[in-house]
Amino acid sequence: MTRDVRRLPGVSAPLDLAGIDLTEAAYRVLRHPTVANKSFLITIGDRTVGGLSSRDQMVGPWQVPVADCAVTLADYEGFRGEAMSMGERTPIAMLDAPASGRMAVAEALTNLAAADARTPRCTTP
Repeated sequence: MTRDVRRLPGVSAPLDLAGIDLTEAAYRVLRHPTVANKSFLITIGDRTVGGLSSRDQMVGPWQVPVADCAVTLADYEGFRGEAMSMGERTPIAMLDAPASGRMAVAEALTNLAAADARTPRCTTP
């Protein structure tokens, strides 16, 4: 088996903003699920339905959904639970896929620093 490991230079087209309506572009970005306001899901779903959320996404006196990790409890009486985080580096993947993977793992691990973990253990789904 032979592998061709030559790297080809990336070809990118120049950015052409002619004909783009800034208002429409902003509305399209804000409608995207990764950017849109998720406070309804957090306040109704996480806080009232399950009841085992130790730390939800809402942070601070104004309850802004910007937490780096989620912390859930294993039961209603104990002190065990799980801390979950994820990293996303999609734009970097276009330039250097292995680097985006390393940065996503590093981001997930640094996000978990917000959890009070005594014995961390990594699991994969």
